[in-house]
Amino acid sequence: MAPPASEIKERNSRLLREDIAHRSVVYRAMPEVIGLHTTEICNLRCIQCPRGVKQGRRQLPREHLRRIAADLFPAARKAVVTAAAGEPLLGDFDLVLEQALRHKVKLDVITNGTLLSADLYRQAQPALDHLNVSLDAHEPDLYRRIRGGDLERVLGPLRAIRDIRAARPDDVLITISALVLRSNLTALPDFVRWAASLDVDGVILQRLQHQVRNSRDEDPFLSPGAGAVGAVIERARRAAVESGVNLFLGEFGQQNVVVRPVRDKRPPPLEGRGLCWFLAQEFAVMYTGDVYPCCFVTDHCFGNVLREEPMAIWNSRVARRLRAAHYSGRGTLFCRGCLHAPHLPAPPASRLADLLRLSRRAVCHVRSRLRRMPAAPGGSDPAA
Repeated sequence: MAPPASEIKERNSRLLREDIAHRSVVYRAMPEVIGLHTTEICNLRCIQCPRGVKQGRRQLPREHLRRIAADLFPAARKAVVTAAAGEPLLGDFDLVLEQALRHKVKLDVITNGTLLSADLYRQAQPALDHLNVSLDAHEPDLYRRIRGGDLERVLGPLRAIRDIRAARPDDVLITISALVLRSNLTALPDFVRWAASLDVDGVILQRLQHQVRNSRDEDPFLSPGAGAVGAVIERARRAAVESGVNLFLGEFGQQNVVVRPVRDKRPPPLEGRGLCWFLAQEFAVMYTGDVYPCCFVTDHCFGNVLREEPMAIWNSRVARRLRAAHYSGRGTLFCRGCLHAPHLPAPPASRLADLLRLSRRAVCHVRSRLRRMPAAPGGSDPAA
C-alpha cells in the first residue's frame, strides 16, 4: 500500500533540507515547488509586455504537462501557475487543477483575472494557497490604456469571490497587484484604497523589470525619477493604513505595511542557506519545455522536459555548477544583485555589465532553441 501524500511530501522536504545543509550540489530530494509558465498566449495587450506588440502562439504541450505533474506532483508541496508573458488560465489550467487536487498540491495562481469566475473559484478553492490578480489600474480608462481590456470583465468575478468568502470564509490568500509605471504612478494611492473595498488580503506593488521587454518609456525611476516614486509610495503607505489593507513593497526594498495579520504562504522559502530559494526549491518549466532556476529566463538553462526526464534536469551539470557558484558566494552575473540572493555581492554597475548580462542570456536562449530542434534526417542533433 502506497504511503499517504502527506507522508511522501514530508519525507521529501526533510531530505531536501538535509541536502542543502550538507551543501550538496546533487539533490536526493525532488523539488518542493513546481513553476508552470505554461503559455505565451494572452487575451490582453499590456503596454509593458511583449504581448502588447505581438501575440504569442506557443504553449507547453498538454501531454508533457500531464507527465510533469505525474512525475513531480507526488513529492511537491506547491505549483506556481503563471505564464511567460501570457495568461495561465489559457494554459490547460483544468489539467493543472485536476492533478493538484489529486496529489494534494497547493496552487499559487497569478492571473490577469479575465477568465476567473465564481464557479472556477469554488472548484479551485480546496487547492488554492494564493490567488494574485494583476490589474495595474482601477480606473476603466487607465486600465484600458495600460492593459487593452475591459476592467468590468475582471471586477465582476472579483466581487463574486468577495461575496463567496464573506458567506463562507476560507484561508486562501487573495491579493491584487500593480506594476509601478509612469502611466499609473499618481493613481496608486487611490488604487490601494479601492482594493480595500474588495476585501483582499493585500496589495502588491511591483517594480518594472526589463528582462522580458525593454519598457524604459514606462519606467518611473527614469522619469519623473526616484524622488517622485518614493513620494507616491509614501502616500500609498498612508492609504493602506487608512483603509485597512496590507501593502507589500518587497521589490522596492521597503518594509511592508501590515495592518491585519495574514498567514504565511506554504511552503516557507528556504532562505539564509547560501542559495536563492528558487534554486533550492523550485523546478520552473517554461512553455518551450526549458527549465530555468528562476521565475524568468536567465543565462542558465537546466534542460528541457520535452527531451529529458525531470530528475535528470534537476541534477543536471548546469544545475550542479550553479548551486556550487552560490555556495561559494561567487554567484553569477545574473544572480548577483537580485533581492532573492542577498548572500551574493552586488554586480558591477555599468553599461558593459548590462550588455554582458543580455548577451549571456541570448547565447543561452539560442543554445536552448537549438536543443529543441529535431535532428535532420540521417544527420545528428544540431546541439550535440
